[in-house]
Amino acid sequence: MIRLAVIRLTQNTSRRQFLSSQNSFSSSAVTFAKKKVDNKKKVDIRQYEDVMVKLDNGKEKPLSLVARVTLKSPLIVMLNFQDNPSAIKAAKLAIQKSTLNVTPQQEGAVLYVNVPPTSKERREKMATDAKGRILNEYKKAINEIYSTCDKKSSAEFSSRPDEAKKTREALLNMKHAAEQRGSLLIEERRKQLLKQVV
Repeated sequence: MIRLAVIRLTQNTSRRQFLSSQNSFSSSAVTFAKKKVDNKKKVDIRQYEDVMVKLDNGKEKPLSLVARVTLKSPLIVMLNFQDNPSAIKAAKLAIQKSTLNVTPQQEGAVLYVNVPPTSKERREKMATDAKGRILNEYKKAINEIYSTCDKKSSAEFSSRPDEAKKTREALLNMKHAAEQRGSLLIEERRKQLLKQVV
């Protein structure tokens, strides 16, 4: 199909137009390839950098100060100990004892950590934790807006208590509606995340 398009292009256009269209095609292919690479899941290496390593001298240091922590590929973390090879054994032990649930593999002065895919239970726990945290922050923001508006309306309608009461009730109803809408949106998004395959 592409060959047919190239033949038609060469037959119907001049050589210069053909070359310019070919360059635009290749640049769009490069752009697509870059986007595809950027869309891959990447590991957050901060969780590895923060692992505390107990060195031979008894001091504890974060892994980022003992080794160079980098990503070799989207799912492999590389820990380079060329500057501090005596800390490999302690770092390996610290990583195994950590809550990361990974086993490092050693090659010379480098440790490689294969990052396992997230289990369904772990995804459910993360989604539940995120739901609670986001919902609490959302409700807190709505409460701040409600209290600000309530203070303004109370000051504005101080001479008319009936108007202040009606305004307060309307604000309270809008607050409850926004909280319900927010919790529904968060729950819908949580369900979508749990359906996704890692």
